Amino acid sequence: MGRALKRGKNLTFAHASAELRSRIRRVMKLALVRITQDKTAHMCWTRLAFHEYVFVRRRVRLLGWPSTVPFQNLGALPLATLKRLHRRWCHKQLRFVRVGEDELAAHRRDPDATAPGKCVPGPPLRVRDDIKTSRFDPEKGEPVSDRRKLRTRGAISAKYVEDSDDE
Repeated sequence: MGRALKRGKNLTFAHASAELRSRIRRVMKLALVRITQDKTAHMCWTRLAFHEYVFVRRRVRLLGWPSTVPFQNLGALPLATLKRLHRRWCHKQLRFVRVGEDELAAHRRDPDATAPGKCVPGPPLRVRDDIKTSRFDPEKGEPVSDRRKLRTRGAISAKYVEDSDDE
């Protein structure tokens, strides 16, 4: 847990960040298992998954996440930020705490209030708009396949699906 990073001549940036990322994930998972007494407990790195699987189901909250660090998958964070998170974890500034019944009831339907830090919005969900349509050869203007296909209007759904939690 408190070990320093290995330093070697042929150790590249990717190796150092991968090792540190793995170490952070491992110690956080062990701490989550220890506090919940559940061997299947695991850390989730998205706002909705953290809310559902860690806060609501396991009744645990992550305290001490830096306000300047977005709460997202560790693979998207630079090495300096990973070192900062690891240092905070080793000094017990970043830790899991149990959630009381009052806090659980107050935030059961509010994922934004339970996220450890600010969250990065993901890209809009894109659905296929070419379902049941034929591929055409641009030179000949004919369908690519020889099989006869049922000609339909194509997909009726929108290209982007809004993820609305306002309901």
